Amino acid sequence: MVTLMLLVGAIIVCGVVYALVKGADARITLIGSGILMAAIGGVPMAALDAFAKSMTNSGLIQAVCSVMGFALAVRFTECDKHLINAMASVISRVRFFLIPGVVICTYLVNIALPSAAGTAAAAGAIFIPLLMAAGVGPALAAAAVKCGTYGSMLNPGLAHNPFVAKIAGVDVMDVIGFHYKANLASLLVATICIT
Repeated sequence: MVTLMLLVGAIIVCGVVYALVKGADARITLIGSGILMAAIGGVPMAALDAFAKSMTNSGLIQAVCSVMGFALAVRFTECDKHLINAMASVISRVRFFLIPGVVICTYLVNIALPSAAGTAAAAGAIFIPLLMAAGVGPALAAAAVKCGTYGSMLNPGLAHNPFVAKIAGVDVMDVIGFHYKANLASLLVATICIT
């Protein structure tokens, strides 16, 4: 019985990965697969109960709603594209700085827009063709954009930061203040390696 459940779980995970690669909405896909796994496990309401329990955390609701609202406003007004175009026009003038510039610019955009997928979509649409036109291979161009998508770790509105802060019983800025050096160091190392 346990082996069958593991097999079905592995099939569901493979189906989720396939759906995400094909461009399915990540939230719907992940929520649907979680509900399906909980139902197969015999506790169909477990996924929704866990969601409801985490949504009663007032700090998490404020952070998530404000960040989602800001990201939607920026996307609706297309300010993200204008910011990325402005950055692209500056870094395209210095060829040596092109790859590190893309990584750093994507990182800075991701601090303001804590959605890695949204940042990768907005930045990738501008930066990847820019890098490829300069002779950078597609995989390296994609890696440069991907490398910058963990800037959101410095955003107090990122859902993880307030959640960890609440568990630890500290302020969210204390959490960010503790890990920002490691975050910046990893950015530096990854940028050097990719360059």
